[in-house]
Amino acid sequence: MSLKEVLEHIHRDISPVIIIHGKKGTGKTDFSLYLAEKMLEYGYVELVATNVKTESFPVIDTLGKLRLWLASSTKKKLFVFDEAGVYITARRSMSKANVEILKLAHLLRKYRAKMIFTTVRYKDIDASLKDPEICSAIVEKKAKTIAEITVLTGEPETYILTNIPRTSINFDTYDIAYFDFEREYEVTEDMPDWLKALEIFAREGNYRAICEELGFTNVSSAKHLLRKGIRNALNLIFQSIYNLQFEALAPSSSNLINVNKNLQEVDVVG
Repeated sequence: MSLKEVLEHIHRDISPVIIIHGKKGTGKTDFSLYLAEKMLEYGYVELVATNVKTESFPVIDTLGKLRLWLASSTKKKLFVFDEAGVYITARRSMSKANVEILKLAHLLRKYRAKMIFTTVRYKDIDASLKDPEICSAIVEKKAKTIAEITVLTGEPETYILTNIPRTSINFDTYDIAYFDFEREYEVTEDMPDWLKALEIFAREGNYRAICEELGFTNVSSAKHLLRKGIRNALNLIFQSIYNLQFEALAPSSSNLINVNKNLQEVDVVG
């Protein structure tokens, strides 16, 4: 059976998840991107994103960005979640990551979306995601050019694909596919530098990261900007508390300070 026929069988089912597993070096990431290519070519999906760094598809590496991307369009979508077993392991079945991804998996149909999870060990994926109500197919990569695909629609059927070509999508096979379930925001160009410094320090926990991302040549500049950011952030917090208290006393007053406006104006602290 051809890959096109297998994909047709998979897409008869509304279950939105495909799991690809196999030993290291068998080409799981390559095959997942190859499937994405073919799903686009055959019209099964119209948009693709992934946590793999590639110029061909948008890179999504946080849960917040994934939610926004899924909700951004009514087009048929596919998200390739590489190294998913690292982040949603069965050993932490009630962890925030597992709970959040399971909730999202149940909503994928409403988003007209499917997800491909790749993992070294099949048993590492949370059992809830293997349920046929969620999972439409399980793929075991036997070797770089061989895959065993079990479609779970109705009575499970297994197909062997051979002579699988490499994907035409360029990616670094040694790059780590990152995904963060905690950070749901991103540094943007329109942020003031002090706010960028706060976000970077909260995420990375060191001054060197601030230097690297903001282009500083010495740590003292990063420390100065971070101190400025802390002062500005505290100022905003105290203003917000004051506004809430003032609003309770005089809710109809037109003199309430707009905190969003302060984000632009507060950047006068030295």
